[in-house]
Amino acid sequence: MSTRHSSLSTRGLVQPPRKHGEPFLSLPHTFLGGTKPSSDVSPQPGPAVRGARIRPSLSGVNTLALGAFLSLLFIGSLSLAFLGAARAFDFKGLLDKTAASEPGIVLLGEYVDIDIDEPSITIRWQIVACGDSYTLAGSEGVHESRCGVPDVPVDIYFDGGDSPIMKYDPVDIPAISDSGVRRSIQDLVQFDTSHELDVHRSPLYPFDTYALSISFSATNHTSKAPLSIRRLKTVDMTSNFDVRSDDADTLNGGREISLQIKRPTEARAFVMLLWIISWLLTHVSVGQVLLMLTTAESAVMDSHSLTAFAMLFVLPQLRDAMPDAPGLDGVLIDNIGYFPQMVTCGFCVFIVLFLGVRRELLRLEASSQNVEEDLEDKPESRTHCRYPSLTPPHLEAAQKTPTVRSFTQSHCRPLSVQFQLDKSDKRFVIGDDQVGNC
Repeated sequence: MSTRHSSLSTRGLVQPPRKHGEPFLSLPHTFLGGTKPSSDVSPQPGPAVRGARIRPSLSGVNTLALGAFLSLLFIGSLSLAFLGAARAFDFKGLLDKTAASEPGIVLLGEYVDIDIDEPSITIRWQIVACGDSYTLAGSEGVHESRCGVPDVPVDIYFDGGDSPIMKYDPVDIPAISDSGVRRSIQDLVQFDTSHELDVHRSPLYPFDTYALSISFSATNHTSKAPLSIRRLKTVDMTSNFDVRSDDADTLNGGREISLQIKRPTEARAFVMLLWIISWLLTHVSVGQVLLMLTTAESAVMDSHSLTAFAMLFVLPQLRDAMPDAPGLDGVLIDNIGYFPQMVTCGFCVFIVLFLGVRRELLRLEASSQNVEEDLEDKPESRTHCRYPSLTPPHLEAAQKTPTVRSFTQSHCRPLSVQFQLDKSDKRFVIGDDQVGNC
């Protein structure tokens, strides 16, 4: 026999015995006014143990600090490239070595301007004398070295020419009255030479290379005695090219230098990345056109159309971003890149426009066809009515008092209707035995 507990039973309020140190568990049914534990409600843990500390999470702050540190480390690593690039313009070691081992005249190509569009190369040379027997007193310190300017007048001949390209006279070098130091005036110790480049490898941009050979000879302007040129050296790097120079003595007592000019590795990698990105964007444009052929959603087609149009403006910008890129003269990278990319994107835009016009025509045709079908297939309206349709809505008052004329002008079919004249209120009363179908 089952025992029924009364509403005052405390059976549900009694908890099982707890172990020492175990927190008190409050049962949820006690807060709801019940005395019997619910089978589908699990006991909730009680308050935290006294004395425990809740520490805030620092994962977000640590992530932000780590990201900032990595960003600064990346920027600092890139800045070290300036230290390595400065070595390309450092002639101090070369001049000191020449002064110690083989004193004489040195020609330094301090500036190299390479113009592929001309095509030509211009080099600015500086006359330097190394060794105590060649250096003008007070002029030491060129490029922070022990070399200076020559102490004798010098004529420089270029590529076997009959007339000197440069005439140097130490008398023209001014000296400071207080210290006796002589300044190296650029117009007095520097001269420019221009050369034509062999451009048979220029269509291979950015893997185009150029070669150039130059010869110099020097004589004493007063005695016409030949002077030995110990070194010919140019800078190793320009803004667009890397220059490697090798010099050697010639049989006629002069010196010859050979220049090998090529694009920097970084510039080549950057150009190829832009070329690859251009092709990837072109393939994306083609893929979106193919998706437009298989979908009928207007929103999807509109987004693909914008992308196809944008490619016609993005690709020229990527082409212009290539460092020191030649004109659109048919170089190899344009024949296998820019030209077919623009043609492909142009066809994609044409297909997009064609699909857009076709979609609008189909929409207009479908809408007109639906209207015709609605007019042809619309069933007759059949309504069981007691009073026929009378007049427009603005004459609703007349609908309450139907007349014979209004009844005959309605859209109902002719019916046999019985009516009688009520003489008391002077109106027609339609009989209930026959009803019209409207």
